[in-house]
Amino acid sequence: MNWAWRFRLAGFPVAIDASFFILAVLLGFQLRDLRLILLWVVVLFVSILAHELGHAIVGRSYGLQPQIRLYSMGGLTSWSSGRGLTPRQSILVSLSGPAAGLALGGLVYGFSVLEPIELTPMGSFVVFLLLQVNIVWSILNLLPIVPLDGGNVMRSLLFMFRGQRDERLPAMVSMVVAAAVFVLALSVGRTFGAMMAAWLAFSNYQTFKGETYGARFPGMGR
Repeated sequence: MNWAWRFRLAGFPVAIDASFFILAVLLGFQLRDLRLILLWVVVLFVSILAHELGHAIVGRSYGLQPQIRLYSMGGLTSWSSGRGLTPRQSILVSLSGPAAGLALGGLVYGFSVLEPIELTPMGSFVVFLLLQVNIVWSILNLLPIVPLDGGNVMRSLLFMFRGQRDERLPAMVSMVVAAAVFVLALSVGRTFGAMMAAWLAFSNYQTFKGETYGARFPGMGR
């Protein structure tokens, strides 16, 4: 059984798997300075938790009972019970995560501009990380690739306008976009990004073939 740090935040049960910290350290290992790596882990932890809280808060407003997990693949907000979401509600829940990240990044940017203070090199590094993780990653998370938040929005829109829950079309769109991201990431030397795009493309290929795919959100009513 994997170790997990468990606590409650704003009434939500939160579980932080050991694998999350391992992944965070590996992603920040190129910094080659223990202090910078620790700062990176803290920023990543706070930013992903804020993102998932965005999902959880909006989900709770629709009668769901959210629980948050941080693990080797990042963050996940799931529902232990509760009624299903309409496509419109699912779209709002999906967008609430990136919105929380963009809001946090915007606050950091606004504070740094409106209240200019002399930052130490470490302070400047933290501001840079907060902006990168919360703004850049939030924008990337809006790409129409399932199971990214943008992919869930695209999926809900297709269900809404086509009137049927056919998973193959969202999977096909996701494969095309993921393939484009893969090529772009390789062309600019982003190996990790290319690997993630390849994994997302493969996952959606499995869905397209009709294999089971775990969705972030519960079944949506019409």
